[in-house]
Amino acid sequence: MIHRKIISSLLLALAVFTFSSCNPSPGINEPIDESGIVKNTNPIAQHIKPLIEGVYRVIEGQNDFGDYAVIKITRNHLSIFCGKNSSYFILSSGEKDSSFYFEGFWRFSQNKSTGKANLTIDKNEGGSELLSNKPGTKSIIIKGFFEKENGGLITPIKLEFSRPLKPDSGFYIIAHRGGGRNSDRLQASENSLEILQIAEYIGANSVEVDIQLTKDKVPILFHDEEFTSRLVNGNYLIGSVSSFSFKQIRAFGKLINNEMIPTLEEALDVILNKTTIKLVWLDVKYPEAISLIAPIQKKYSDLAKLLNRDLTILIGIPSEEVLNEYINYPGKENHLSLCELDITSVRKADSKVWAPRWTDGIQKQQINSIRSENRKIFVWTLDLPEVIKDFINTNNYDGILTNYPSVVAYEYYMKDN
Repeated sequence: MIHRKIISSLLLALAVFTFSSCNPSPGINEPIDESGIVKNTNPIAQHIKPLIEGVYRVIEGQNDFGDYAVIKITRNHLSIFCGKNSSYFILSSGEKDSSFYFEGFWRFSQNKSTGKANLTIDKNEGGSELLSNKPGTKSIIIKGFFEKENGGLITPIKLEFSRPLKPDSGFYIIAHRGGGRNSDRLQASENSLEILQIAEYIGANSVEVDIQLTKDKVPILFHDEEFTSRLVNGNYLIGSVSSFSFKQIRAFGKLINNEMIPTLEEALDVILNKTTIKLVWLDVKYPEAISLIAPIQKKYSDLAKLLNRDLTILIGIPSEEVLNEYINYPGKENHLSLCELDITSVRKADSKVWAPRWTDGIQKQQINSIRSENRKIFVWTLDLPEVIKDFINTNNYDGILTNYPSVVAYEYYMKDN
């Protein structure tokens, strides 16, 4: 008993030392301090990543994160999605001497609670087995510590592999405004290039972005019709978006977290080349934008095909005015669209996707009709965990647009079939 207490005390002291060497608050673009446990490790081999992914049972840490966790790996980051407190982790990763190391932070997505986290797969608790490339291994243990109460309390966490993840190829977890309301707490602004590059880490495999037009008709990513202090920094960038040229916008202000306001082309270039996002929903605010957006959509759709990249870009149709402009656009048959209106409008536009709002309820008859025409159904904008779970369990939808992609990811992967 005394021996165990000594070991526990040493482990706790090591965790405190490791955390104290990190930066005081984890940023999103570089959430990992280079002096931490991932330093001097090797990237995890691509073929090993799917073996680590799965549904895990939470052995220690249930009070904060619940009984189960979903683990996904995107590029060099491991993400953990939990049911309790709508919580998630974003962790950098590495491998050394048959053990795997993960370091970053956790957050409750619907409040300000956050802290650092260090986790490990020891070589004797699944690490060596993973490197031997044995599919379906059931003996992986991920354990370590997470920080609570702004550095005041270091708490153990332990996860045990339960089952593999089901494929997500047929389901779209769509991050609202490029990343959802998570951007309020991730130090990356909505509709920014930065949020697009981390959307996958918070559970999304698709994104919705908002398109406004500048005075000189440049399509940019921005939600509101006016620049206000809600979204931008800059004393001179105030007023209607359409009253500023693109050059003036770049000169006079930045997004609230000091990122540049991107053009649609810049955004699609980042999505194509720096992410594995598989679908982009372009929310068109004005009818006149159709003729400007359509060539850009086709350009990047064609580039994706050349690169053998699985990427679908949809022109969103949210109103009758945009619908009429799209229908009259020459060569519209060469462009994919998504329609938020009734199913008659979906057919007029020959849209690939019907996207009703969730408050209209589960429209079973219309859904069956649309499915029989080989179209997909997305629902928007769904944020309440219990409602998200209900909509997923109906099996009626191919995707959910949400401010909390981590919640949708958890509920989707936890569903048995």
